Amino acid sequence: MMDRRTFINTTVGMIGALHMLRWQTHCISGEDSQSPKLLCGVVRFKERFRMGWPGTDYDTDAYQKQYSQALLNTANQLKMQVTIHHTPISDEASAKAFIERMKKEKPDGVVLINLTRYLWKLIESICDVGIPTIVFSPIGTSFAPQVLGCANKQGVVVLSTLEQKAFLRPLTAIRTAWQIRNSRMLVIRGSKRYEEKLTKWGTTLLYEPWESYPKELEKTQPDSNARRIAEAYRQATAKMIEPSYADLIEAARVYIACERMLNEAKANAITMDCLPHVPGRKTPPPCVAWSRFLDSGIPAGCEADIFATLTLMLSQFFLGRPGFMGNPVAETENNWLIVAHCTAPTRLVGSNEKRFRFILRSHGESGRGVAVQTLFPEKKQVTILRFLREDQLLLGSGRIVANVPHPPAGGCRTMIAIALDEPKDIHMLRDFHHPVVVVGGFIQDIKMFCHLYGVTVTPLQKS
Repeated sequence: MMDRRTFINTTVGMIGALHMLRWQTHCISGEDSQSPKLLCGVVRFKERFRMGWPGTDYDTDAYQKQYSQALLNTANQLKMQVTIHHTPISDEASAKAFIERMKKEKPDGVVLINLTRYLWKLIESICDVGIPTIVFSPIGTSFAPQVLGCANKQGVVVLSTLEQKAFLRPLTAIRTAWQIRNSRMLVIRGSKRYEEKLTKWGTTLLYEPWESYPKELEKTQPDSNARRIAEAYRQATAKMIEPSYADLIEAARVYIACERMLNEAKANAITMDCLPHVPGRKTPPPCVAWSRFLDSGIPAGCEADIFATLTLMLSQFFLGRPGFMGNPVAETENNWLIVAHCTAPTRLVGSNEKRFRFILRSHGESGRGVAVQTLFPEKKQVTILRFLREDQLLLGSGRIVANVPHPPAGGCRTMIAIALDEPKDIHMLRDFHHPVVVVGGFIQDIKMFCHLYGVTVTPLQKS
């Protein structure tokens, strides 16, 4: 699992700034939904408690002010709105009043700051309402059974700690769910233009006829902007093997055309049914465009795979890192999982971070255009995930052991071999397609997100 300092840097820096700017432009709701809303209540006795934990010398007023300010600071970094419920939650009547306010205002999340060991029944009643809830209970205000009993409730995260920065991770989860709900995913496939929403997450899917893409590409000239993008890639790549410079300009045209389609749709993510049309030479492959989108923090999924693109959204919005979506391959001699595709991000640990080495290749299956072969850092821990359904997430981990050479391997250009933590025997791998690989150890972070939003976690190893 990534350390707290790294999580703060990537999450607050990337998600709090870069993505919120895009949301202010592309949010699909009204002005009152331009940022996620939190309702905060304080659980405490009105008067200083005379006997028992946290103790007679515990300055409840001072700690209430301190922890409330820590919450406000974190929420401000994440560009979240906080409403403080000023009446202490101290008995059944005050808890009921807070619950009524929750039901009326319907915040995106609730935060309870608990300052006594003796009112956990009230906390549990609030947690049972069904709105994602974070309970901050500093050391001295609870025993383990109280914390763990409440933490086992779906939709509840309990922070039993003195570390005020602990607010960051679950607040980011609430913000991520809000982002996913307010996202617009451009899906370029088929012959009809229509909209629908994902049932659980509420993401708007904007279906655009595939023919719109070659028409947009035809309008895009190989102008100075295209040449600038092409030249930047030629300067940045470790080497360019099969493609010509003319191919690279074509790849830049594809990016410009797709970016225009994305912006016109006011979309936050994109996926396209590209593969069937590349062999017939109707359009060049969009591999460079998709890599560039991923590098800039825009989830871009291949082959109109909506659940893979939804997974890329979770990776980018919650972890602040782009995912690498690919085909799963079993390497049986070493029990490795190989993940392969012809596009991959090059800024593997965040849009504001350095690029990893990459090679410009042709599209592996068709031999056309320009594909991206990113050289992943070996020995690094990775997290593997994919939405199987809206309420089910495949999740596993491992370490990169090799960038598979191509040739002698065939297939897609970026090809990484992963030694999985589980299963050790690759023959026990569950059946799935298009997993998403994220550099870094995020198992506990993703499990927390899933627990908060009622998503079943399914391991890579089949039962």
